[in-house]
Amino acid sequence: MTTNASKLAGLACRLKEAGLARVNISLHSLKPDKFKEITGSSKIEEVEAGIREALRCGLTPVKLNMVVMKGVNHEEIEDLIEFSSETGAVLQLIEFQELENGVEYYDKLHYDLVPVEEMLAERSERIVEREMHRRKIYYLRNGAQVEVVRPMHNSTFCKYCTRLRVTSDGKLKACLMREDNHVPFVSLMRSGASHEEVVAAFKEAVRRREPYWKD
Repeated sequence: MTTNASKLAGLACRLKEAGLARVNISLHSLKPDKFKEITGSSKIEEVEAGIREALRCGLTPVKLNMVVMKGVNHEEIEDLIEFSSETGAVLQLIEFQELENGVEYYDKLHYDLVPVEEMLAERSERIVEREMHRRKIYYLRNGAQVEVVRPMHNSTFCKYCTRLRVTSDGKLKACLMREDNHVPFVSLMRSGASHEEVVAAFKEAVRRREPYWKD
């Protein structure tokens, strides 16, 4: 589950007991004023409490998603690395993407994470490449665990991606970066489609992966 963790402190153990395995938590800043600027909320204390409770209850690995933005929070990377070391949560540094934000916002906020990866490599005692996305996990000497998420123009990331998502309007989404190749799914189920028709929808969604999965 992906969450902002603002209410997680009171729910983490109950969610674990109900069968939830782990959580991804959005955490773009540890500074109260900057946190409010980014999220519109002043609940940084509640979020930190939720993170710690999720770890205590065993919703692991707890992953902290930090979208790195130039001039906004890029100077807090070290603070988040230290927080990872302190808590045992895994920090995911996510490259700012263009998506629907447009070129103007991309040029303003994009922060190159290549030098950050080089820094992490120098400070690591061990580097492991994840099988799913061939993404590296940096195990730093201070105990922190850091992943760098750079899907844009990353052919290795795309080649090994096998994920399908369901959009809020009930369509299968084969690529996080595209909005033009969705496949209707929930509407099929609601209309009484057969098992074969549902399977065919999944196959069509996979077929629309480009360039690596298309027939």
